Amino acid sequence: MVFALSALLVGWFAYRLIVYALPGLAGLIVAQWAFDAGAGPLGSLIVWGAVSGAILGFVRWLYRAVREPELRSLLALAFATPPAVVGYFLFDDLSMAAAPSELWRQALCLAGATSIGLIAFARLGGGR
Repeated sequence: MVFALSALLVGWFAYRLIVYALPGLAGLIVAQWAFDAGAGPLGSLIVWGAVSGAILGFVRWLYRAVREPELRSLLALAFATPPAVVGYFLFDDLSMAAAPSELWRQALCLAGATSIGLIAFARLGGGR
């Protein structure tokens, strides 16, 4: 029971982290800089949350404000590519012991990366 609950919690956290990879990683870079500048752990955590939220809000606003389909496609690609790459490697690690062959493992990795990239793309326009 405890294992199932912890696995569910880790899965939910991984999903949230992967879908918001671009703003989260950008916020992490700024938080590392803040920590090195002397902000401490709590200050760095606050900086990480503020910067990640600001970048996510800015990218969503920009996506809604831009009307040209080419620019919207580029913005969506920039937002959805990091989660797809992270999703590929997550599925690669998870399927290493479970997949019967290398072909099936690569198929699972590509399917996982595609689904996570599409979810990230949907979250960009969705607002939630």
